Amino acid sequence: MSNPAAVTTTAPRPDAGGLRLPRRLRLLTAAALGVLVAGGSVVAFRAALPVGAGRAGHAARAAAIERAAAKSTSAVFAGKLASAPLAVMSGSGLPADCIPKRQGPPGAPYQLGLVGTVHNGVLTAGPATVADITAKFCGVVTVVNGKPPCGATGSVIAPTDGQVFGTLSATLTLVPGMSPKVPFVAHPGTITGGFTCESSGDGLAVTVTATVSGSTGLYGLSCTIGPLTLPLSGLLTGPLSNASITLKSNDFAVPVVGSSPTCPGEVPANLDAIAGLPIRPGGASATLPATATLYQPGT
Repeated sequence: MSNPAAVTTTAPRPDAGGLRLPRRLRLLTAAALGVLVAGGSVVAFRAALPVGAGRAGHAARAAAIERAAAKSTSAVFAGKLASAPLAVMSGSGLPADCIPKRQGPPGAPYQLGLVGTVHNGVLTAGPATVADITAKFCGVVTVVNGKPPCGATGSVIAPTDGQVFGTLSATLTLVPGMSPKVPFVAHPGTITGGFTCESSGDGLAVTVTATVSGSTGLYGLSCTIGPLTLPLSGLLTGPLSNASITLKSNDFAVPVVGSSPTCPGEVPANLDAIAGLPIRPGGASATLPATATLYQPGT
C-alpha cells in the first residue's frame, strides 16, 4: 500500500502488568478496509483489486472498491465502512492471545486486532449497584464472508489476560437512609461473541457473552460471588479507528456467595441476606458504554 498517512494516537493503556500499546499507528487508505467489507466475497474482492503506485494506483483501487460496493446487497453499509480509516499496529506489548494472525486468505480467515475501554458502566442487582465500572480490553476479531445483505460477519474473542478492571465497589441500599459501599475485585473470564450487519445499515450488531466473578474481603475474609454470565448486545457505530458501542444486558442471574475456607460458616448466608442473593434472570441489569479500535496486524 502506497504512502499511508502517519499519525500519533493515544491508545488505551491498562494498569501495570496489563496491556501496553504502542503509540505510533499508521492509517491505511480506504482500499484496505474495502478489502475487508465491500462486496459479497472478501477473498474474491481482494484478488480483484488492481495493483499500482502513486495517485493512479490509489484511484484505481478506490474505483474498484466503489464498483464492488455498488454490486453488494449491503452497498450503503459497505460504502460507509470502506471510507473509514483502519489502523496498522504491531500489537507489541499485548498478551499473545490478543494479537491477530497476519496470515489471511486463502490459507486462513482475516483477523483484526481489537483494543478498547469501558467507561461509566453500571451493574444493578437487587439492592446492590456497581457504578463507575471501568475496564480496558484487547482481543481478536475473525472476519468471514457473510450472507446477503451482509457482506461480512465474524467472531470476537477477548481472553482473560486481555482484560483489566479498575477499582470497583458495590453500593448497598437494603436499609433506607444507609448506603454502605463494599469494595471488591473483578475476576474476568473469556469474552466470546460475534457481529453482523444491522438491518438499518447504520452499524454492526454485536452480541457477546462475558463471564466475571467478584471477590470481597471483610475482616480478613475473602468471599466470592459468581461467576456471572452476562449476554450483552449493542450497536457498534463510528469509524473503526474510534468506534463506540453501549453493551446492555437485562437477562442474567446472580448466584449466592460461595462457601470456601476463606469464606466459612455463616458468612456466605449473611452476605446473601444483605445483598438479596440469589437473583433470578431478569432481576439484574448491566449497561457498559465502550470505545474500541480495530486494527490490522503490522509486518
